Amino acid sequence: MPGFSTANVRPRHALLLMAIAGSLASLGACDPCFGIGNCEGQPRLAVEGTLVEQVVGNAVPRVRVDVIRTGGAELENDSLSTVTDRNGHWSLAVGARAAGDVIVDIKVSAPGYAPYRVVGTHVTTTDLRGAGHVFPAWVVNPYFAYAAELHYRTPEDTRIGGASVEFRRTGGIEYYMNTIDQVFAGQTDGSGRLALFDINVHAIGLGDLLGDLIVHLPTPLQTDTIHGLRLAATQLFQSPTTIITIGAGPAQPDITHVPIVQPSAGSSVATKLPN
Repeated sequence: MPGFSTANVRPRHALLLMAIAGSLASLGACDPCFGIGNCEGQPRLAVEGTLVEQVVGNAVPRVRVDVIRTGGAELENDSLSTVTDRNGHWSLAVGARAAGDVIVDIKVSAPGYAPYRVVGTHVTTTDLRGAGHVFPAWVVNPYFAYAAELHYRTPEDTRIGGASVEFRRTGGIEYYMNTIDQVFAGQTDGSGRLALFDINVHAIGLGDLLGDLIVHLPTPLQTDTIHGLRLAATQLFQSPTTIITIGAGPAQPDITHVPIVQPSAGSSVATKLPN
């Protein structure tokens, strides 16, 4: 055939082989059984995770982790324990008597910190080698991921900026901070927002913290107390912040002579307390 050259064929063959190799590599990255003979086996529960310190995210070694079955598919052993390595990583696996959903409690006991227990976690068994449930990073010192957004009780969206605010615990789980009286105090910013709480406040265990929010309004308005604030502690590292919108001050107050703060663009609200 005139004009035919093998030099034009070889590069095409090479490109085809490269495309096939790339496809196989991508399949291997997605499939834990890729390249392993007899990958499927008996059902088992396999879990793993990482534990870090909440403020800076440093890995915490030598943390004891207990996984206790409380329901669902039966396991060969209902209670397992291990400790984290120097990278804060832990993993546990146990055979299951049947495939399905397993309900477990996970207890975290770190040296120098109060232990806590995550209850009612659902995990599905697997029969694939190398597969299992990977939890997101948890902290050894649970905390509260909330912010309060204060508004005057008016039809308009008028924020309360520069107000001194206190939080006083009335019930629920306990918390601790670097103050003697254990009363949190702060000030709202220009958008009427205040973090609940700062980085030095942590929960003792998991559950709900109950308290009152005392808002010292600008003169001539009087101090207002919002009762029954409920904040749930979290063990998730870098958990998203929930914004609680709170109305403060008298209904339809005369705010002619007090500082007025307009809301910033793009403000969003996740939770709202009744006024």
